[in-house]
Amino acid sequence: MSRPILFHPDDAAAVLPGALSALTDIRSRGLAHRYVHHVRSSQAFALSLFAPLDDDGVRTVFAHLGHVVEKVEAPFFEYEDTLDRLAEASKRSPHRTQVDVLLRGTTEDGRRVAALIEVKLGEPNFGTCSAFASPENTDRDVCGQPGLFGSDPGRCFQLNNHGYGHRRYAEYLTGVELIPPSPRADDGGCWVRAGRSQPMRNLALAHMLVAEGEAEEVVFALCAPDQHDAMWRRFAEFRAVFSDTEAATSRELRAETVARQHPDGGTAFTRRYLPALSDTALLHLSTDGSTLLGVWLRRGGHPTSYYDVNTDDDARYAEMVVVGKNWESLLERLPQASPYVAWWEKTSCGPVESAADVFHRVNGALWP
Repeated sequence: MSRPILFHPDDAAAVLPGALSALTDIRSRGLAHRYVHHVRSSQAFALSLFAPLDDDGVRTVFAHLGHVVEKVEAPFFEYEDTLDRLAEASKRSPHRTQVDVLLRGTTEDGRRVAALIEVKLGEPNFGTCSAFASPENTDRDVCGQPGLFGSDPGRCFQLNNHGYGHRRYAEYLTGVELIPPSPRADDGGCWVRAGRSQPMRNLALAHMLVAEGEAEEVVFALCAPDQHDAMWRRFAEFRAVFSDTEAATSRELRAETVARQHPDGGTAFTRRYLPALSDTALLHLSTDGSTLLGVWLRRGGHPTSYYDVNTDDDARYAEMVVVGKNWESLLERLPQASPYVAWWEKTSCGPVESAADVFHRVNGALWP
């Protein structure tokens, strides 16, 4: 049996052709990831997803993020504030918060808008707080206290930059309303010692850009495959604590939505990343399994459906048992109950297929 190929041989093979120049650029800046050739590299994923966008594509992405812009700039990758206004770099480490993708645009009335986009492919969580894990942290009791920075920013080892200065996250986040995490999402101490740490830094960067006059509005977004439930759950936990302000907001951006803005409609991108982007459709069959009545999909985190004509009663019943429910449990039930009122099956589907597309494809394959 042949072994799976885990690494592409070179830069040209690691990304789509329309993204190669972007990879060459970040490599020249010394910012290419060590494993950018890996088939699951989130950096290569981000480059292949955003670099092919033309101006209209960038405008459409901004629209999905809640902003209507007229003029746009080409996507910029691995953005970092070279002026280090968050005061992150030190003698210990030169690292500054890097943003996977930066989009810039201008509205019709001249307002400057920026989008800071964090792209995830295979990661199960955001980056956690390095200060919490540091053996040099002599104030770890602060990490065990609830609140932002353990409610004690003066002793927070992260804000004190591991003893080499003072980071300005708290300063730029002053105007953000904070809501305590739910018991289920509570990490048991400082609200940003675990998976909220990385998005907190991105949000602080967004507020800094506004405060320093580089943009009137900034949106921080997570971009990941629609079916990456773990990341969407972590992002929801972050957004539940950090409220939006007028100038800085947080938004979800599905990778499939961005890919559809490619000049080819996302065909090449989908072909390359189909295993990560493929989804599952729920098929609603008649009680004897002979007729396909309807199809259910999750798109943008919400269930959507398509039903054949004269199946209104079946669609209403399905809505009661499908929406908000575990679909796997429906599949496990079939068809032991007797008499049963529905027969459920599942099938694979592409990221750009609608429920109607799946219905007609499956219906045509089963009953030509």
